[in-house]
Amino acid sequence: MGSSDWVELYNPTGCDDVDLSTYELVYRSATGTSDTPLFAGDDTTLGGGEFFVIGAGGDAPFTGGPSPLGAAGGQLALKDGGSVDEVAYGSANGSIGEGDPAPTTSTDSIQRIPDGTDTDDNAADFQVSSPTKGSPNE
Repeated sequence: MGSSDWVELYNPTGCDDVDLSTYELVYRSATGTSDTPLFAGDDTTLGGGEFFVIGAGGDAPFTGGPSPLGAAGGQLALKDGGSVDEVAYGSANGSIGEGDPAPTTSTDSIQRIPDGTDTDDNAADFQVSSPTKGSPNE
């Protein structure tokens, strides 16, 4: 991964707005136990069916500069007080994630297909696919 990395949030509800002012997105290395903040809430409201991109070329840049995301594996958590959603990918074997880690790729991205799928098993929910920044996953 590198400076072109990004994370996309999606509101799967049909009409409920989500106020992102209290949300935080954090990263941990594949075996890490400490959080690296990527996004600290702002005044954005994510409407039903809308996307919000954090990172390179997105709606909000990563906090602190270039992406720290690891290509071989890592862990991400979206928090609002406690954890709202988590993903571990590749070689991750830390404390963040749901079920088995999602696959990893150095050329494409991992995506929930269909958008918003959440069975609490990262390996089942995420697939490797071509990036679709800010639009539905295919």
